[in-house]
Amino acid sequence: MNTLVQQPAIPPEQIRLKPARALLGWLPDQAALNLLAIGQPGRIQTPTMRARWQSAQASVATREPHAQREAHISEPPKTLDLHIARLRQDPNLAQEMASGWRVACVDLREVRAFQPHVVLSVADESVAGLKAGQMAEVANVTLPARPGQPINCQFVDATKTWMVTSRSHNLRIFGPNHLQLPGALPAFGFAIGELNSMVRVHQLGTKLVLADGYHRAVGLLRAGFTEVPVFLRAQPELEGITPPAGMLPQSIFLSDRAPLLPDYLDDQVSAEVMVEESYKMILITAQEIAPGIYK
Repeated sequence: MNTLVQQPAIPPEQIRLKPARALLGWLPDQAALNLLAIGQPGRIQTPTMRARWQSAQASVATREPHAQREAHISEPPKTLDLHIARLRQDPNLAQEMASGWRVACVDLREVRAFQPHVVLSVADESVAGLKAGQMAEVANVTLPARPGQPINCQFVDATKTWMVTSRSHNLRIFGPNHLQLPGALPAFGFAIGELNSMVRVHQLGTKLVLADGYHRAVGLLRAGFTEVPVFLRAQPELEGITPPAGMLPQSIFLSDRAPLLPDYLDDQVSAEVMVEESYKMILITAQEIAPGIYK
């Protein structure tokens, strides 16, 4: 479950550039050059960077189109029955399962990608300690029964503001709360927590597309895992696969030369770049107002 840590929201010294892998072969020129220039003095774009991008683009263009065959999808092993039962105890996940999501095993090497880059340290940390054959432990990574990222909080007395942060972008405000504590004044605020972040895969005909869990998926591939349990849903229409802003468009990730998850690790089409690790912040501020007092 989430742990609450009362410390500076995100220590400034921890906001730093980290190595990542970027899908250069599918990015437009300016986006690719911007990534390659991060960490360079003045972020100057050089002819060498453009040549690197052009080489990746050429490698994609000369690839054989993806074979139109059924993806390898299998039922989860019996060893995961207890884990899946725990997932069903979560009302939100149970509702999603009733709407068509299910646990299945897929080959990560066949899954298409639309996220431009992944941070390597985050990818590796997400799978640290996993060993071959530990399917139940892999499921704890790809299908966590509870969120696990720590939530940091800090109160700024001068502005009467709570600053709540997490490295997980699934941090959410769940709604207003009013508590009457025994022997205390009533307390007003909001419930804050992290949504379960599952490794989610959309199935569109013969195509598999990763919707969430990019760092864990790439971390698993780097650690030698290929067939893993995921949250899978068959999508009858394209409208069900709509990436957030800043991602690769459908015209790329559904094409016959779309990037697959192993392409993040392929130097012919991808490259190591530096990116600023991101986080999410929620601010809760209290104000004292006396309307009309000066009228």
